[in-house]
Amino acid sequence: MQTLICWSPEQILKFLAHSRCIPNQTRCSGCGLEMVLVGAADCPDGFKWRCSSCGGEKGVREGSFFASPLPISKLIYIVYVWSVDYWDPDTKHSFLELEARIPRPTTSEWMHRCQEVCLKFHASDGVFRRSCKKEKRSAFEAFLEMVSLQQ
Repeated sequence: MQTLICWSPEQILKFLAHSRCIPNQTRCSGCGLEMVLVGAADCPDGFKWRCSSCGGEKGVREGSFFASPLPISKLIYIVYVWSVDYWDPDTKHSFLELEARIPRPTTSEWMHRCQEVCLKFHASDGVFRRSCKKEKRSAFEAFLEMVSLQQ
């Protein structure tokens, strides 16, 4: 799973769609017809949903946990760093600022969102990580499973 943070945005989107963390298909809110996935240079991930009937458009991550103007590769990086229990929170923020050039307010907001997802399933993110270690599971994979259950 560690290689996911090195994938292209298209590979990450395919993985997230396959994992049911983002929509695999969607309907147009204007006319109700199925939308098609199209390439889009004006979108941070390079893709968007478009209705072939009425021309309506929406982002591929719209309505999901990952809905954000931030590139998907940076979001995955934040979620991965949050999920591994190597560093204290301050070090995680500093690492993301230096390595991924993500400002601290953004990393704080997203780490808080990760904690909120975790709290819906566990008492705390610490309990979540301990249970993953006990079960010898990747906390990152387990977290994505929780996200998919909320979609």
